[in-house]
Amino acid sequence: RTARRSKTACPGQPYWPLCDAEALIEKQLSRYAAAPGQLTQDQAAALLQSITVYPPQDGTRRIELRWSF
Repeated sequence: RTARRSKTACPGQPYWPLCDAEALIEKQLSRYAAAPGQLTQDQAAALLQSITVYPPQDGTRRIELRWSF
């Protein structure tokens, strides 16, 4: 499965994609875990294959997550 998220690009401002990626990962995992915090960080990391952060395009940035399930 692949999850995507776009964030408005702010010219001249630093962008920290890992903050957005962390929130996106938590949101995606909440769909599959019965209770918040049910998966450990190590278990979640084992399910995540890759994180791709694309450069700004048309005023947005895109984060793509690839899962192993």
